[in-house]
Amino acid sequence: MCAHKVMDEEKERLTRMEAVVGAEGMAKLKDLRVLIIGCGGAGLETAKNLILSNVGGVRIWDPAICKISDMGTNFYMREHHVNDGNTRAECSITNLKTLNPFCDVGMYEGGLAGALGSDKFSAVVVSVALPKKDLFELNEACRSQHIAFVMGLNVGVTASIFSDFGSAHHITDIDGEPTQPLAVFSVEVIKKPACLSISGVKEGEEVIIVTCAGSEGAGSRADVTKIGTDVVEFDSHTGKLEAFNGTKFRIARVELKSPNDAKVNINEASFTNLLMSPMENSTSFWQKQLDTYAAEVEEGKKLRCREIGLLNKVALVATVASGEDTPISDTSAFKEYLVGGMINPVKLVVTKEYKTLAETLEKLPVPNMLNSENAVAGQGIDTHLAFAAVLDFQEEHGRWPGLLNDKDADAVLEIAKSISDKRKDIEGACFAQAINWGFPSGEARDVDIACAPLCTAFPD
Repeated sequence: MCAHKVMDEEKERLTRMEAVVGAEGMAKLKDLRVLIIGCGGAGLETAKNLILSNVGGVRIWDPAICKISDMGTNFYMREHHVNDGNTRAECSITNLKTLNPFCDVGMYEGGLAGALGSDKFSAVVVSVALPKKDLFELNEACRSQHIAFVMGLNVGVTASIFSDFGSAHHITDIDGEPTQPLAVFSVEVIKKPACLSISGVKEGEEVIIVTCAGSEGAGSRADVTKIGTDVVEFDSHTGKLEAFNGTKFRIARVELKSPNDAKVNINEASFTNLLMSPMENSTSFWQKQLDTYAAEVEEGKKLRCREIGLLNKVALVATVASGEDTPISDTSAFKEYLVGGMINPVKLVVTKEYKTLAETLEKLPVPNMLNSENAVAGQGIDTHLAFAAVLDFQEEHGRWPGLLNDKDADAVLEIAKSISDKRKDIEGACFAQAINWGFPSGEARDVDIACAPLCTAFPD
């Protein structure tokens, strides 16, 4: 393939990718260098996806000799690799390199202890079960060098995922959702009437209401839900509000308490016109409507209302600086609003502290699951204890439990019970009130690789 064609195909692919993650995201991906430990199903898929994502570099490590059973998960492995005694990394590297000529793909062949010193890695992904000592040491080494540590293991019908991004990981975009700046139509200061509901603002308190303009010309209304955050920044304001350009504000939704019997139609012109009217006029009308229906309610009964979001309005409830909220005590400048201005969405940086793998194995009272209801019900505890028990079994015997091996199954079960019993007096620890392993008869020897990892061989 000629160089020009390769470049054209690469440019087209990257253009599509940039549309998804943005130019800044693409630049960050190019700085990413990842070490992937294990070339089984999970490891190989991770390597493939990262390479196609155009990260800066990928290194794979897996000295295990190819086996026929590996061909079920390693889609690059062929029978001749097994016959020739190739490692799982060796049988994968050639095809991985062809995926993207602009990604630095290679194979690390040294011992695991020196892996981090072989390159300037941004992240390490562990996709195969390693001895507990190796896992803990690798995790600690990553933390000390500010390298992200991710472990993803697939065993039978179960999967375990763990991530450690260090003791102070800064998240610049907490949800990844798009945001949209909005043009300001008006800024008003009112005393909150009973007909409005604004979180954190009591009736009679002064509150700043910002009405936003739509993008379809004069009179069009904005949808403040598209802001996508609860913090905005003033921009391009003039007059006395110019001093607030660059200031961050905590915002709250503005909702109307509307009597059910009033049957307000939010699409009728009578309602939409009030949304663009001065707040003094619209709130006066809505308050009279609320009072009228309240007066007609029989004694002892409650006025039934619904809350209607005023989608073109937000309330400024506090300024935000260094992550701290400060109530707005002086609203005088906001009463002098002239015209124009913007409010830009701001996603505040969130700092999260991650625990080590060793800490998480012991002190995670409710292990997370994809189904949060199952997690709350404690259904993840069995698998969490099973993982800890199998690691202890390997540490004691120097091997993983044998598949369909009754003796190993009983040993792992006793280890799991011992771990659970020792943790019962430790605050915040993961333990089970009762351990009933097995399927379908409840006996440990009946658990096979398709049902649970407790009494089976972890992928080696």
